[in-house]
Amino acid sequence: MNKVPILIAFLVAVVSVFQVQSGRIGLDDIFSAGGFDIFIPTFESDPYKGDLKVMAFGDMMMGRYVRTLMDRNGMEYPFENLVMPDFFDYADVRHANLEGPLKGEGRSGGTSTVFQFNEDIAPYLKKHDFDVVSISNNHAVDVGWDSRDTTIAALDAAGVGWCGHPTEADPASIYYGAEAGSTYAFVCLHDATINLDYDAAVNLIEYIDGDVDYVIVSIHWGYEYQHKPSYEKQVEHARSMVDAGADFIIGHHPHVVQSFEVYNDRFIFYSLGNFIFDQYWSTETQEQLAIGIVFDDTEEDMETEVHLYPMKSEKSQVRMMEGEELSSWYEEFISYSGYPEEAQEGIRSGFVENSMFDM
Repeated sequence: MNKVPILIAFLVAVVSVFQVQSGRIGLDDIFSAGGFDIFIPTFESDPYKGDLKVMAFGDMMMGRYVRTLMDRNGMEYPFENLVMPDFFDYADVRHANLEGPLKGEGRSGGTSTVFQFNEDIAPYLKKHDFDVVSISNNHAVDVGWDSRDTTIAALDAAGVGWCGHPTEADPASIYYGAEAGSTYAFVCLHDATINLDYDAAVNLIEYIDGDVDYVIVSIHWGYEYQHKPSYEKQVEHARSMVDAGADFIIGHHPHVVQSFEVYNDRFIFYSLGNFIFDQYWSTETQEQLAIGIVFDDTEEDMETEVHLYPMKSEKSQVRMMEGEELSSWYEEFISYSGYPEEAQEGIRSGFVENSMFDM
């Protein structure tokens, strides 16, 4: 008996069963874009047990002197010294904030705060396994609103998901996906140089909360170069989004790492700092935090783990911290907030979970 056709038929059936569509969905429930993500179960040992694993990074500024260095030394220059943590390979979704538009040949050199990146950054992101990026920030339309169209077109062509509107919380803020048997949505928002309509943001989160397993908010906000939330209202807004259904909040914009908190069992990371940038004038702007998030909704209450990956940037080349440098950074990070003792020990080991914050 020829078993090959049977095996092929079985694999086709598996693909058909687990085939799910991802992308941005408008309020009319119509998928506006996106291809197909295929989940095929594997039998490899996964050290990070959970329903969904997400790897998140801060701001990626791929123009100015970063681009000069890439043109001079090769496109792989920013990542040449970075050995990604093993969590990156196990992650189902990888996310960052794209700090500027993709249009034409971009701009290199100089110190202008008007950002414009070469459109070849889109396939570069895809090559490095970034699944979805936020394009909701104060630089998203630096070179005109038409650059939003070229950014979206380039990301779509490369197969990189996107979410966010430069000034509003609307259907474009949402990216839907499905991985590892779980559904999720990113809600990408901007509240750095505009006054975000938080009522609209809360309504958006409430609208999608019942449609997916996990809602992840990625938001550009806060005052620059501060290590704590910038104002009482920012904390209130963060907590209102959790109350509306956000399961995790990832912040960016301040260019430095900020404190985090757990509210109603949900993590709020106020800022992950720069990821790829050219702000060489400060040690703190060259320190970044990547996080590996593990959602586990198998129990009555959702359990969430966060693996901490502090990194150091030198001339826009990122590497993992280690040794005394890492230990010293953790102590500085702990000083940003009054974390419970168990959580402090967790931070020192590079791992925290929401149960450490039960009062």
